[in-house]
Amino acid sequence: MNKEANQANKGSVETDRFRPFGFLTVIVRMIDDIGQGHFLRPRDRRRLVIVNRMISLFALCMIIRQVLLLTLDAGGILQNLAGISLLGFCLLVLLLNASGRFFWAKILIAYGPPQLMTGWLLYIYGHDPADTWMTITGFMMICLILFGKREKGIMLGALVNGMACMFALALLPRFFSLPRKSEVSEGLQFMVDWFFSPVIFCFLAGVAWMIYRDSLKAEARADQLLLNVLPKSIAERLKEGEDYIADRFSGVSIIFVDVANFTNMSSRLEPNEVVRILDSVFRRFDAVSETYGAEKIKTIGDGYMAATGVPKTDPEHARNAARTALAFRRCAEESARELGLELGIRVGIHCGPVVAGVIGTKKFIYDMWGDTVNVASRMESHSQVGKIQVSGTFRDELGDDFEFSEPREIEIKGKGPMETCFLLREKAND
Repeated sequence: MNKEANQANKGSVETDRFRPFGFLTVIVRMIDDIGQGHFLRPRDRRRLVIVNRMISLFALCMIIRQVLLLTLDAGGILQNLAGISLLGFCLLVLLLNASGRFFWAKILIAYGPPQLMTGWLLYIYGHDPADTWMTITGFMMICLILFGKREKGIMLGALVNGMACMFALALLPRFFSLPRKSEVSEGLQFMVDWFFSPVIFCFLAGVAWMIYRDSLKAEARADQLLLNVLPKSIAERLKEGEDYIADRFSGVSIIFVDVANFTNMSSRLEPNEVVRILDSVFRRFDAVSETYGAEKIKTIGDGYMAATGVPKTDPEHARNAARTALAFRRCAEESARELGLELGIRVGIHCGPVVAGVIGTKKFIYDMWGDTVNVASRMESHSQVGKIQVSGTFRDELGDDFEFSEPREIEIKGKGPMETCFLLREKAND
C-alpha cells in the first residue's frame, strides 16, 4: 500500500512539473515535507509547515540581498558576513526540523533573528538604516502561533526579546554615539530604499497571511467539531453568543434504538471488535438520519437516539421518523450480514411536545426532555427484536401511508396501559 501511495505521489509530482508554474508547487511541497516524517501532533505539523515556508522565504530574501550587494558593489566583508550568518541561521533551522528537533528550531526562530540582526546593524553601522524593526515584528508575529499553551513562558520571552531588540535599534543610537565599522554607501542606500523596504513589507505580508490562514483552518476545524456534536442551527446560535438555548416544540417524533443482546456479546469480544461493530451500525444510522432529515441526539452505550422535527419544526416529522426507523432496521440487517453476527435491534417511536436545549459548558450536548421522550424510551424497551414499536398517537399521526400490526395494549411505567402496535412497512405508491 505504501509503495502504491509513493508511486501515486511521485506521479503527481511529475505532473505538477509540466503545469504552468508547476515547479513552484513541487518546491513548496518539498519545503512543506521537511521534518514531517517524525512523530508530531497535527497542530505541530501545521506549525512546522509555517516555519519551513517562512524560513525558506527569509533565506530567499537573503540570497537576493547578497546578489544585489555583489552586483552594485555596495557591501564589504562585514556586510557579506552578516548575510552569510543569516543564511546559516536559516539552514540550521531547516536542519533541526529535518532531524526532528522542531522544538529547538522554534526556540532558535523566537530568539535568534532579532538578536542577530540587531547585533550586526549596531556593530556595522551604529544604527538601523533598513528599518529592520519591521522584520523583527514579523518574527514576533510568527511566535504567536508557534508555541502552545504549555509554552506561554517561551512565547512571552520571545516577545520581550523582540521588543528589547527594537528598542535597542531605536534608542541606543539616539543616546549613545556608537562606533561605526562601515558607512552606508550610495549603492547600499539604493538597496535600502528599493529592495529592503519592499521585501520587508512582502515578508510581513507573508507572515500575516500564514497566521490568518492558520487561524481560518483552526476555526474551520473547531466549527466541524462543533457540528459533530450539535445541530448546525444550534451551533450558529452558540457562536453568536447565546448562553442558554432552550426551545419548546409542539410536534416532534422521538426514535430510540437498542442493539439487542449486545451487552452479553461485548463481554466475549475484544475491545476493538466491540467498537468496530457499533461503528459499523451507527455509521449507517448516521447516514440514514441525514437522508431523512432526522437529528442524531446521542448514543448511550449500544443505544441510539434520534428525532425529527428538531431543531427546526417539520410538519412531516412522523413520516420522516417512520422512514428513518425502517431504514435503521435494514441497516442492522446489512451490518449483521457484513460482520457475520446475529445482530438485531429494537426500535421505539412516540411523538408529541418536547423541550430541547443545550446543557453543559465543556462536553455539552443538545438534548430533549418531556413525557414524549420517556414514552418513546418505553416503546423501545417493550419492543421485540427486529420490530419497530410505535404508540397509538404516532400511528394516528402517520395516517394511512404505512402498514401496522394489530394493536396491542402494554403497561407503561408511570402511564398505565397504552395502546401500541408494530410499524411494518410503507405502503407502495399506486
